[in-house]
Amino acid sequence: MHRAQSKVTQLASVAAARTPGMRFLVAALAMIVSVPAMAHHPLDGHSMLTFWHGFLSGVAHPVLGMDHLVFILTIGVSTLFARNKVRVGACAILGVFAGVALTMAGIAIPAVETLIAISLIVLGALVFAATFANSSVFRSVRLIDVLLVGAVSVFSILHGSVYALVLVQQQTLPLVVVIGFVIALPVIYTGLLFVGQAATTGFQRFAYTALGPSRVMSLLSVGLGVSLLGA
Repeated sequence: MHRAQSKVTQLASVAAARTPGMRFLVAALAMIVSVPAMAHHPLDGHSMLTFWHGFLSGVAHPVLGMDHLVFILTIGVSTLFARNKVRVGACAILGVFAGVALTMAGIAIPAVETLIAISLIVLGALVFAATFANSSVFRSVRLIDVLLVGAVSVFSILHGSVYALVLVQQQTLPLVVVIGFVIALPVIYTGLLFVGQAATTGFQRFAYTALGPSRVMSLLSVGLGVSLLGA
């Protein structure tokens, strides 16, 4: 894991050094690498008993997990190339709910951590490729919408299934904890998707240059995914 974090940090440093406008974004992302990708429970493993325990856990999992956080921010950045930003965001949230439901129903996804690493690579590569294409062509044939909606929907199921592991691993699970957890997920997802969109919009004039926000985020996503596969 330390090797994965080192690779992502090096990639971010190269991008930031050449694009002053991206230093803030990269600096924020670089802070994430100090947090282990799979250790994201704010209660330190203590039992969840209240609504707010569930809510806090639901907020913390996407934020404290580097793999999940980069995935969500990449989705936010990807909406630059979508005809309907709301649709992409809705697919992400619905996919997460589907993943949570699968885990709660006792249906485990085989090799889910490996698939999550692959999701970072594929989504990052998709965003990176879109920056080289004529966006008006993509929008006219709706190809980018199909690719984004499909990738975001499927991959969000994987991430959602991992979020819910903390629920099924608890021996006694009050209903209020589940309610808090489920309510928190769309709240934090909406916020992080907005951050991804805002980062892209704020640096709009760099969006189709080699080190624009879209390409920086996509390369971080691909780099993290590759690193996690090799960790």
